[in-house]
Amino acid sequence: MIVLSREEDEFGKKLFENLRKYKEGVEQFDFSYNIFPDDEPLVRFSGPPLYSITKGKIRFPRTSQKVRESVKGNYVVFVNRGASGKDWKPVHEFVNAWASAKYLKEEMGAEKVCVIMPNMPFAKQDKYFYDEEGNRVEEAITVKYIRSVLKNFSNADLLISVTPHDFRKTGWIVKDENPEMGWKRNEKNQIVDSEGRVILPEPENWTGFAYAIDVTPKLVEYVFKELENPYVVGADKSVKNVIKEIKEKYANIDGTFSEKFRNKYFNEMLEVEIKDLPKSLKGLDVVLIDDVIITAGTMYKQIQEIKKRNPKSITCAAVHGEFSYNQQGISGLDVLRNEGANVIVTNTIETPVSVVDVTPEVAKELYELFK
Repeated sequence: MIVLSREEDEFGKKLFENLRKYKEGVEQFDFSYNIFPDDEPLVRFSGPPLYSITKGKIRFPRTSQKVRESVKGNYVVFVNRGASGKDWKPVHEFVNAWASAKYLKEEMGAEKVCVIMPNMPFAKQDKYFYDEEGNRVEEAITVKYIRSVLKNFSNADLLISVTPHDFRKTGWIVKDENPEMGWKRNEKNQIVDSEGRVILPEPENWTGFAYAIDVTPKLVEYVFKELENPYVVGADKSVKNVIKEIKEKYANIDGTFSEKFRNKYFNEMLEVEIKDLPKSLKGLDVVLIDDVIITAGTMYKQIQEIKKRNPKSITCAAVHGEFSYNQQGISGLDVLRNEGANVIVTNTIETPVSVVDVTPEVAKELYELFK
């Protein structure tokens, strides 16, 4: 088995070291990641880029013969992890995964290719949405099509992502009837919500191809171990089950979740209401939790309400830290730090606060799926 990861990317190196605990003979190679002036990405399986004395610029050599010989007839794991803030480029992640998987399989002769995208790009548009008047917003379900392209047009054999936005549990991604969310099939085999509105045009079954690894429990365990009196607040209804599981596992911890209210035309968030928030949070270490932090707009509004109740501390935790920049040019990370909050995310994305290493969980599941 070969692990290919971006040069100087610690996620790939740690995954390799953890994978060696399960399987002998695993090799690891770097690939170079070049961005052209017009923002087009290029991957080359050639090791570190070289500085040309004669040309006076960085040059990327061609794919090395050693890598080619190792890949041919072997199982290959292509690890494609992005960086946060202005370096977060989901289009690059997708293009690199698609083109590299196809190249590894068709041109370099890999027996099987597994693509690992720790933070699945384009996963936020994961179903049909409706405005306040009940009219469906006609938009593409992007994560469905991204998975389809990777499956049908890259010849990848396996796609692994960590706590994807649309499937927050470990297992093959299957989007079908869901009693907890009130989803069921109608007579046309469409998936509808509790109000009878079509959420998905048809069930989705990605068994055998797209696999999710939920690391929320590890994130929660890491955050809580340093806090004396935690009180947890979920970002929205999608984290409601997480809050429920936390309260069941940690009997001494209480918590709630929030509800967002958006502008029906522009999908802009107007208000965030924290359900049943105690009048006083004195002496409590409040933990705000979500699957991803982007501009931190939700958590910022939560913090304003929480501060009125005098908490002992505020910690913002998420699996993925995209930390995009808001309209004022401030990153999501700085928005939270400016409010005095401690910020903790996993290493699915390269950030200054990626302190929770999830590669042991990924390596374990990868070995069972790809051995």
